[in-house]
Amino acid sequence: MALQIGDEFNSFEQFQQALIAYKNAKFMDFAISDCRTLTAAKKTCPKKLENTPETLKYYFIKYKCIHGGVHKKRKTCLEQRATSTIKQECPSFIYLKINNKDKLVVDKMCDTHNHETSETLFNNLPNQRRMTPKDKSDIIQLMDMRANKKLIQVKYLTETGKIITLKDLSNIRTKGKQIVEKKDFEQIVEELRIKYKCDIEILTDSEQKLQGIFLQDKRMKTVFEAFPEIVFADATYKLLDSRIPVFVLLVEDGNGQSEIASIGLLVNELHETLKWFFQTFQKNNPASINTNVFMTDKDMNERKVINDIFPDAMLLICIFHALRTFHREITCDKLGITPQERDQSKVLFEKLCYSDNEEEYQKLYDTLKSFAPAQVMDYFNKNWHPIRNEWVVGMTYNSGNFLNRTNNRLESFNGKLKSVIDSFSNLQEFFEKLFVVLKCLRIERDSKALLIVQKWPTTKFLNAVEEQYFRLLTPYAFDFLKKQLLQKSTIVESTSTDQSCSCAFFRSMKLPCKHIFKKREHENLSLFDPTICDNRWTRNYYTKSHVVFNTLSNDQVQCSSLSITHQPEQRTKCLTSHEKYRKASMYSTKISEILSTVSNDQFHRKIEQLKLIINCWANNKELSIKLLEDDTCLLDDYIIEEEVDVEEEDTADHDVISDISQMTNYKEDTDGDDDDDNAIIIPSANELFANLPNAKEPVVKENISQLACIQLPQKVKVCGRPKGATLTTIGLPKKRVQTKPIPFIKKHYRTKENIIIEWLTNKNVVDQVRRNNYKICESDIKCQPNQICTGILEDDVNINSIKPYCTETAWHLAIKMLKLKKKKLIGYVRCVI
Repeated sequence: MALQIGDEFNSFEQFQQALIAYKNAKFMDFAISDCRTLTAAKKTCPKKLENTPETLKYYFIKYKCIHGGVHKKRKTCLEQRATSTIKQECPSFIYLKINNKDKLVVDKMCDTHNHETSETLFNNLPNQRRMTPKDKSDIIQLMDMRANKKLIQVKYLTETGKIITLKDLSNIRTKGKQIVEKKDFEQIVEELRIKYKCDIEILTDSEQKLQGIFLQDKRMKTVFEAFPEIVFADATYKLLDSRIPVFVLLVEDGNGQSEIASIGLLVNELHETLKWFFQTFQKNNPASINTNVFMTDKDMNERKVINDIFPDAMLLICIFHALRTFHREITCDKLGITPQERDQSKVLFEKLCYSDNEEEYQKLYDTLKSFAPAQVMDYFNKNWHPIRNEWVVGMTYNSGNFLNRTNNRLESFNGKLKSVIDSFSNLQEFFEKLFVVLKCLRIERDSKALLIVQKWPTTKFLNAVEEQYFRLLTPYAFDFLKKQLLQKSTIVESTSTDQSCSCAFFRSMKLPCKHIFKKREHENLSLFDPTICDNRWTRNYYTKSHVVFNTLSNDQVQCSSLSITHQPEQRTKCLTSHEKYRKASMYSTKISEILSTVSNDQFHRKIEQLKLIINCWANNKELSIKLLEDDTCLLDDYIIEEEVDVEEEDTADHDVISDISQMTNYKEDTDGDDDDDNAIIIPSANELFANLPNAKEPVVKENISQLACIQLPQKVKVCGRPKGATLTTIGLPKKRVQTKPIPFIKKHYRTKENIIIEWLTNKNVVDQVRRNNYKICESDIKCQPNQICTGILEDDVNINSIKPYCTETAWHLAIKMLKLKKKKLIGYVRCVI
């Protein structure tokens, strides 16, 4: 259909249908450029438009091609980004107005376009790619479920025929997030209590700032009460936008499945905060008295707290963390050793980790002493040798760790969290998706528990003893015991009794081993004896204690409790030189974060201010800084009020940065969810407030109304490249991509002008011209032709472009110098610049 001048329409809707047909036929798109509604026109001309029907909607309306118009650049634009515009000054337009017949008529029209038109280009325009509200809702739902964007793209291309880009999908998802109503902290806590039936404990400081959240629902408490023997403890990072570490406590049930025992959100990892978390866990779980083993990493602060609160429990170090820590600490730079000595030490340390017993360890230790350099031995004897029963595999089995050597159970759970919860989520999104993960995992655990009762193996048992043990034990425990039954024939003689053994398997799993079976067979005793098996592995105990066999509905579960603990302000102790350095580094890190987000002008100004402070402190002088109301003032406006020599420093913190230790004292994992193990050789800054004298006990108050007063940690901006982004997978530096030089003719016009001015004068003059509207004087021009760059003689260089920036005398001198340079230049060969 074609639109022509003089076409009339009885309603605006009729015109819209004609316009759509016209756009589809001509492959053009139009947008409203100017208009006046009929309602507005009737206010000024009520009698003239008294009988005009409302269906016309507009008194006049003008459409122009979407490529029409000119892009207007802001005056403050520095053109540092490569941007583009759809506007190409296309003259095409359609103008309609109401005629004497009370109809909309095409009064003026231009059908000429200055750009290419085609069906492909038309289908790629924004209006043609726009999705319906229903489609947008479906896309948001699919992306919330982590559906692949490429599959979504193809799906909607097939269904609607519209071209939708991956960027469109991302924009739809981002806009959908903004529509979601955010809940405040009080609403989030109430939802955890009422909807998820969680017991909540909250820790705040003396200024009502949040320090920690302890979270445990009914299932977590029930599972831990049934299986408290071993607890896996670790933290994962980068899940919350405030950079709060998420601490997870996990246990192993009777069928070898992992179950969450508790979750904590701690703003920092100071001694007092960790102590509150583990004390709260101990208080809410009386079964913790039966905990024999804690599996952790080498974090000194965390291990010290656990050892204080659970003195009877054995602390074990994850073998992966032990190997990785040794790899990080035994380096040529840190210890001043050769690469050969480093590699030889690492090989021996790995063998030490996998030693089966004390005797084998001592042999390898003697070998290490004879081959390793003194620096390595000093480090090893100080940090590893005294606690060998916590990391040597053969010795850790004595603790009853159920053959667990690593924290892989927790790492697996942390990986599932990060597969569902977006990095740097807000508190509301985190808790919503946390319970999605928990619900999914619990369904899987319950399904496996029910299969124990519902299914039976189809293969025949080798003998009656094997069948008896299968009926007695859970499938997970039976698989271990079955291997021991098969291996008993390989034992020549055994020093074990018919009830116990000193081997690693029996001490770790608390199940009969091949040595016990051999002994009982030799003494003509029945190989089946349920008293040798620990009760936690039996089917009967498992079905009685597992939640799925004793399910309570949400209505039967009592409303959970809420407790708020106020941590009193601690006294500060005298700091050592190293402790001062560690604490000061937290503030410098915060300064770096702030400076990385400001503009270039502010950045350079603030750097100059820091230089001034550093110079004064280096000369043992104090500064009194005047805070200006106008933040656009330059460095000169920051006046030194007083400069005096000082003998003692005043270390009082300013209110603005009082929360730095909370926001910066966190550990970011760069390889999975683990922290930096440097704490094994350097005391952590978290120990600064540990064991403080005369510290008062925290005050607990049961008052929900206090939630509104609690201040949450601020969101930390994410900027810059992540740690390790400049390294290859193996850890070597990535090769820099060499950028090709841009030809002079393709540079931006302002860049060209700056280059020409710098050739004729110097860089300082360029800065003055751009910042202060400075006019180039005759004295600024270089007076020697050989000082001027030869590139100014190229044909692509338009010397006239800088004439507006020069005084009349300076311009004449510049032209004169160029003429002299041309005359004196001999053998000049033109080149591309």
